[in-house]
Amino acid sequence: MPKHRLVAVVVATFALAAVALNAVLSATAADPRLASGGPTPRGLPPHAAAIVADAADGTVLYADHDRRSLAVASTTKLMTALVALERLPLDDVVAAPAYAAAGDESTIGLQSGERMTVGDLLIGLLVASGNDAAHALAVAAAGSEPAFVALMNERAAQLGMRDTRYADASGLDPASRSSAADLVAVTRALRRHRFFRATVAARTVVLRSGAWKRTLHSTNDLLGGALGVDGVKTGHTRAAGYVLVGSATRRGRAVVAVVLGARSERDRDEATARLLRYGLRRLR
Repeated sequence: MPKHRLVAVVVATFALAAVALNAVLSATAADPRLASGGPTPRGLPPHAAAIVADAADGTVLYADHDRRSLAVASTTKLMTALVALERLPLDDVVAAPAYAAAGDESTIGLQSGERMTVGDLLIGLLVASGNDAAHALAVAAAGSEPAFVALMNERAAQLGMRDTRYADASGLDPASRSSAADLVAVTRALRRHRFFRATVAARTVVLRSGAWKRTLHSTNDLLGGALGVDGVKTGHTRAAGYVLVGSATRRGRAVVAVVLGARSERDRDEATARLLRYGLRRLR
């Protein structure tokens, strides 16, 4: 081969190699699993999607199929809470509409016509995952649940939640779908409200409005402890599996983790704890 052709081939080869290397480096910078600067969380139990992110600015610290759109069960209620918080004063009193609950549904036992404050309905929604509370808030804010669901989808679009489409206010409908990344977005928006932060951090709450005093217990078994877990919301249906959006704060820095489609409560809780611990280490 003539010398000038050999030189040209060598130059071209190096150019192609440089392009390939640049592509790899770009992918690494864009992929939090590769750009973490350290090992990723070890031993995560089986799940469909997971993420952990900085609660302050949304920086992703680890992600696995975080843009996969899935049924998310009662974590749908996070958007229900956000729209209700933004549209209804906490001290407004709402007359509960009729709600026909199935035998295995989570409710706070609202009776038709029972009067309760918006604040207590939101606590029942977030702490005890009351589907009747979700329905009452939807009707109070928009006149009907379908009209409220339209507001939920509008708010999701405003937050850039491109993997999300709501079909109801409670998450019972498997057509209500979202992604781990989108659940971080709505949780970060909710965390701007002091009322929300205090509510989801509570293990036990007492509702004093309504026909009688109610004592409710959180469905989030990770709350408190050395990890500093301070939220947020559990979920479970046959279509969604076991779901948890969790948050933890240490030395003033907070992270939000999401696990979707775990096969059991134990797997869900273990995966969430590992993600929160990993995220806090990364922030530190």
